[in-house]
This record gives sequence, structure tokens and C-alpha cells, in this order.
Amino acid sequence: MTTSGPIGRVSVLSTGSVQIRPDHEAATWKPMMLWLTTSRQWTAPRPINVFVIEHRDGLVLFDTGQDRASVTDPDYFPSGMTGWFYRRTAKADIPEDQTLVAGLGRLGYHASTSRRRSCPTSTRTTSAASRSSPGRPST
Repeated sequence: MTTSGPIGRVSVLSTGSVQIRPDHEAATWKPMMLWLTTSRQWTAPRPINVFVIEHRDGLVLFDTGQDRASVTDPDYFPSGMTGWFYRRTAKADIPEDQTLVAGLGRLGYHASTSRRRSCPTSTRTTSAASRSSPGRPST
């Protein structure tokens, strides 16, 4: 798609799914520490999405999803009580073929050449990656 504006295209990638506690979904009368320590229920799985914006100055990734290491690395979360709370907050399912790198590859980008910058007004990350399509220069 060719446009005269700065945005060429916007894509959404799913990088797995996450389940959260029902009280995390919507405010209730219960204090957070109460529902976090006592809840035995999880919501239905929800997609973990990443928004890929093709900008004339490079690729922008908005809300880059959950790190797969949070599922595969037993030491990802801190130990002790803090780690226990983290593990009770959310359950992610991130298959190897649904990582951010795999999703960018399906769109024709190479994540290995990306540059990462923090956005000063947000906790989001932007990234520029090269596109592997014929006739298009790599950045």
C-alpha cells in the first residue's frame, strides 16, 4: 500500500495469550492484596498483541508484548514473596512460533537489525527493523 503520509501500514501480531484474575479485569470492592492472595479463578485467555506501524522513518513497535522467558525461565520472576505475587497475577502462554521475532518474520522484517529506543512519555518501546521485500532498501 502506497500512501503520501508518514504511515504506510499498521499490523497487529499476536504473541500468545494471557489469563488474569477476574478482579484484575474490573475493579471490585476487594483490595488488591485480598483478591491476589485468595482468587482461585482465571479469566479466559486473551491475546497478547503487538502493534507494528510501518512509518516512513522506520518500523515502530507499540506494546511489544510479554517476554517468552516469563514462561520458559523458572528464574524470570524474583524469588520469595515478590515472585509469588508476580506468578499469581497472570498466566501467559507464548508458543515458540508466536514470539515477536517470529511474528516480525512473518511480516517480512528482520528483528536482528532493530534499534530500540525508549519513549520518554511512555513505557512502550519503539524499534526499527529492516524489511526483506524486493526493491526495498534495508534500514
